[in-house]
Amino acid sequence: MTRLIFACTPFVLLANACTTKGTLDVGGNVTSDSGTSDSASSGSHSCPDHVPEEYAWLWDCTASTCDGGRAVYHLGIGSSTASGSFTMEEKWYWFWDDGEESCTDTFSIVGDSSTNPFTDTNSDPCSYCEEVYAVEWELTTSECSVGYESMFDNEDVDEELYDGYLMMDTHTTLTEERNEDDAVAVIALYRDQSTSGSYGGDYSYASGTATPSSSEDGPPEDYVWVNTNPVCVTVSR
Repeated sequence: MTRLIFACTPFVLLANACTTKGTLDVGGNVTSDSGTSDSASSGSHSCPDHVPEEYAWLWDCTASTCDGGRAVYHLGIGSSTASGSFTMEEKWYWFWDDGEESCTDTFSIVGDSSTNPFTDTNSDPCSYCEEVYAVEWELTTSECSVGYESMFDNEDVDEELYDGYLMMDTHTTLTEERNEDDAVAVIALYRDQSTSGSYGGDYSYASGTATPSSSEDGPPEDYVWVNTNPVCVTVSR
């Protein structure tokens, strides 16, 4: 399979502009506040067997909402410890306009709790986030022959290893109580290797649950999250 390279992320870029490279243009859909996918309303089941059952009626596995492009979902399952370490396995599911033609890549995400990387509150995309982790995404299983360099704002590395931050909103801002049903909204920041202190961010990276695994109202926690609306990718000819 030909290796495909992301050209430019649609995500909000902080401090510098995106430089287009490669053969793919990426367009993303923002997850709604309800956390439901637009494709879920279609009521059609077209997902291959390797899709987890709980998402088979929610995901757009034929990429019908992507205008001839490809649909991507990333599903993460992981945990944090009381000492501040974070680990997760995140599977990236790729779908074409034929439900039988799909593949899955796997990232390992490892990191530690961190202070907010933004010293200027005006540029902080998530000043209300209660948890911040400095992490690395490492591509551990590659079935899809996709290059993720541009998506992670890192086009100068020899390895599929990308660093950045995960910022999590786990409590309501006004009452400081934990979100109902342990809900969490996740922002991802990717460090631009070519510019010191510059980050690219996905403000609707994922939503799901952050469930405490002790009596503490915070880490250690168990996490499950997904982007319920697809990231749409079209091949440039």
